[in-house]
Amino acid sequence: MKTTNSRPRGSQTNAVHAGEGNKHGVGVGVGTAIARTSTFTFSSTEEMKLWAEGKSKAYIYTRYGNPTLAIAEQKIAALEGAEAAVVTASGMAAISSALLGALKCGDELISTAQLYGGTYRLMRDVFSGLGIKVHHVGTDLDGIEKLVNSHTRVLYVESPTNPTVRLVDVEKAAQFAKKHKLFVIEDNAEAFGRLATLTAFSRSYLISIGHDAVEDNTKFMQPTPGVLRQIDLNLRLDIRSLLPRVQAPSLVIGCTQDATMPVENARRLHAGLAGSDYVELDTGHVVVFEQPEPFTATVLDFLAV
Repeated sequence: MKTTNSRPRGSQTNAVHAGEGNKHGVGVGVGTAIARTSTFTFSSTEEMKLWAEGKSKAYIYTRYGNPTLAIAEQKIAALEGAEAAVVTASGMAAISSALLGALKCGDELISTAQLYGGTYRLMRDVFSGLGIKVHHVGTDLDGIEKLVNSHTRVLYVESPTNPTVRLVDVEKAAQFAKKHKLFVIEDNAEAFGRLATLTAFSRSYLISIGHDAVEDNTKFMQPTPGVLRQIDLNLRLDIRSLLPRVQAPSLVIGCTQDATMPVENARRLHAGLAGSDYVELDTGHVVVFEQPEPFTATVLDFLAV
């Protein structure tokens, strides 16, 4: 009788298997095949015609996509908990593709004035020739309401700015864009990683709850003097010599997506606590928020022993 495992995949499983078909049988490669080719074949001219008409997702040219890139994109999307992902050859390729995908001749764009040089030149030198008008606003977004009109399509934000490291109120920007039904594009390669570190949530969880909920959470996770002192203490304090003195029954919970304390630290703590129990959950640091039921069950099982 065939059974199906309905449990959601963890991040480690997604990193290995997402985007790839089932690998069974004899002689099947374990690693992801790398398509080292620029072009792909078609079985007939009719099949190629379907591709040209947008009716086929077949591969034709690596610059448009190939099986290896598609697997990488599906893995990233699965790990981030996002609908889809696109890999590009550079940051500017990602920025220009996102902007050109949302704008056309006659459209207008509002952007923060302090930008990475390549982005600034794209807007100054290229967009003007494409009939796309750019309005700049300060990082404080002061006066932004005066810049929006019926032709505005995108709000582009860079935070922190490069290289002046100025911060933009992303919540304010998002509310403005939502009010005027604009696309929001933010250049910040570390946005979710940095936020996950500050709030101790995994990136996949942040994406799953949505932008508004993320912004609501940030107000409770500010780097107060007390928090900064705690971080400083955590970085300086070494408790390894104290572990052999712990006699009480101990439970160590490792979180595989923990951006605050890597799961490797939890494993080492477990190894240093003689007789301790150890459980790993696929979550960020604040496990009680992300997976309250598994966390509660784990603690109750430990206490019942």
